[in-house]
Amino acid sequence: MALDWIKIEHTLPDKPEVIGVADAVNLDPDEVVGKLIRLWIWADQQSRDGHAKNVTLSWIDRHIRVTGFADALVAVGWLEANGSGVTIPNYDRHLSQNAKSRGDALIRKRNQRAKNVTQTSRAKRDKVVTREKSIENREKSNKETPLPPLPSELDTDEFRSAWAKWISHRKEIRKPLTPTCTEQQLKRLAGWGVTRAVAALEHTISNGWQGIREPDRQHERQAPARSWDDVIREASDGTN
Repeated sequence: MALDWIKIEHTLPDKPEVIGVADAVNLDPDEVVGKLIRLWIWADQQSRDGHAKNVTLSWIDRHIRVTGFADALVAVGWLEANGSGVTIPNYDRHLSQNAKSRGDALIRKRNQRAKNVTQTSRAKRDKVVTREKSIENREKSNKETPLPPLPSELDTDEFRSAWAKWISHRKEIRKPLTPTCTEQQLKRLAGWGVTRAVAALEHTISNGWQGIREPDRQHERQAPARSWDDVIREASDGTN
């Protein structure tokens, strides 16, 4: 006996053969499908190769309980009869042990692919959720922990405006300021003074940087201007 299931195609109710049998025995196509399933289950239980010895067409009609059903199957090519019994064509393709083994293998592969796709999708979704929660927790932490106040050296309208832009910039690049980092930056900026600190913040923001950098201070690297006395002294030294 083969495995305890049979293969039924999705298109079975609409096949021309089903319609032909339905017209021949005056049944609804859905009724014909039910009768066919009943016949094929019997064949699956009683035959190994699709041939049923000593079985007649009249017996099939009695088993299916529809007169002329077997003749209608013969007419559409879904049943063959001879002196030794009846045969179901293409039995090996649909009802044999090999056909069911192939079907089982196909189902296992399909289920495994679906499982792999589901696991991959779940892993990607979990990764996105974890990342979003991490960002949310970090932003929530920053909101709950107030930043240190401005030192008195920087407590001016000009610096407060530049500092607010700096805080917004760090949030936009997903590197919000922490209290410890803020304290260190303010200490450094206070040592520079308001003008120099504001220039550094604006220069850093305009370049999209994370760390505060000052503009090139070329004027500090230039040699100091010489006085007239220096020129006279250098000329005098050159004549000796």
